[in-house]
Amino acid sequence: EAIEWYRLALAIAPRNASTYAALGFTHHLRGDPDGAIELYHQSLSLKPDDTFTCEMLKEALKDVLQATSDPLSLPPMSAPGGAAASAVGVGRGASVVKMDVSAAHSVL
Repeated sequence: EAIEWYRLALAIAPRNASTYAALGFTHHLRGDPDGAIELYHQSLSLKPDDTFTCEMLKEALKDVLQATSDPLSLPPMSAPGGAAASAVGVGRGASVVKMDVSAAHSVL
C-alpha cells in the first residue's frame, strides 16, 4: 500500500527527491533491489548530496552483487569476440574457467 501512496505523491510532485528515496527504500525492503536502485538513482539525480540515498544505493548494489555471486545462478559468460569461456587443465583432472568480469566492475 505504501508504494501506491508514494506513486500518488510523485504524480503530485514529480521532482521530490525524498519521495523517490522513500519509494526506493520500500522496494528495497520488499526484496526488489533492482527497482530500488533505479529509484535511488532518480532521487540522486534531483538531490545528489543526499547521504541517506547514497548509502542505501550502496546497500542495494551490494545486495545485487551478493545475489549474483553464486556462479550457479549466472548464465554462461562469453569471452571477448563471442567465444565461450574456456577451461584449461591444471593438475590432475582440475580445471580453471577464464571469465571476463569487466561488466561486474562497471557496476561499482
